[in-house]
Parts: sequence; C-alpha cells; structure tokens
Amino acid sequence: MSKFNMAIILTLIMVILLGLASCGDSTSGINGTGATSTSFKKIYLAAGVFSTGDYGVGDIDLTCSSGYQALIGTSTRHPDIGSGAANWILQANTEYRRADGTTVIGTTNASAVFTFPLTNSFGSSAGSYYTGIESNWSVDQTKNCGDWGSMADDRTYGNALSTTSAAISAGVHNCGTSGPAAFVLCVEQ
Repeated sequence: MSKFNMAIILTLIMVILLGLASCGDSTSGINGTGATSTSFKKIYLAAGVFSTGDYGVGDIDLTCSSGYQALIGTSTRHPDIGSGAANWILQANTEYRRADGTTVIGTTNASAVFTFPLTNSFGSSAGSYYTGIESNWSVDQTKNCGDWGSMADDRTYGNALSTTSAAISAGVHNCGTSGPAAFVLCVEQ
C-alpha cells in the first residue's frame, strides 16, 4: 500500500472517530438545518457525604459524575481574580445551563466567572452547597476548611435559589461541625 493510500485511510479513520466523539455532545455540533448549535455546559447540584471539613478536594470531585468537577475554591483551584487562574473549572465566555439542558444559568465573562445577577439560579429547589468562594470570587483558606483538608476554620456555602452573589457565598459554617446539607455544584468539563 502506498504512503498516499495509507494517509487517506488514516484521515478517514480520524474523521469517523471525531464524528463519533461528538455524537450526543451538548457543547457543539450541527443541527438539522446545517447551522452550528449553541455551545453550553451543564451544572447540577449533587449530594455529598460530608458532614465536617476533613475530606479533601479529590473526595469532593468524586461526588460529581464522570466528566464533571465540583465548583469549589482552593489555593490550587481558583479563578483569575488578579493573580492568575489555577486549575479553574469554569470556562471563559461560556454559557452554563442546569442539568435539564434548557434552563440558562448565565454566561461566564473573560475571567471565567459569572457576573451577578444570574439569569436563573443554580438549583430549582432550596438547598445550600459548599464553595469556599467569597462573593467576589476570591478564595480565602480560612473559609474553605484549609483547602478542604482540615476541620479548622470555616467553610463558605452558596444558596441554590439565589441569583445574586449569595449563589456562591451566602454564609459560613464551622468546618468541625455539621453544617447544612453537604451538596456541591458539579460543572461539566
């Protein structure tokens, strides 16, 4: 087989694989009219198993489905609020929707954070979830259980029905005591 024929075969295989990889993807594609569909990512509220602050980022992320990560702030996971982003899970200039795929929460800005008010709240029912994030999107290690590995200090939580900055920072609870229901926001990657 010539190098030319091999190149054609490899190209066809790649086209087929890329086509299969995009099937059912909520973030891109061509709709029935031939126009590109709107890009978006999903966010949903997941119940955790954490009553106190000593659990770790990896355990929190495991609360989310495959392909999702928890919206929590740490010294190594934070948005670009003047000091550069680090492993931040929201994407810049991206629309996010609830798990139903239709309810728009909002679109992030160039710094990959939401501005308030949101279009709709993160959740459709009352509840709170851990964030470790301040209302201005900064991360304070005295309010994220020491990067989620200590029962010292406090933990910031968000309000699932809020469209204001209370969506990410409604209050704090002590890490060493049980706080509100231990939910997290899971963000599609």
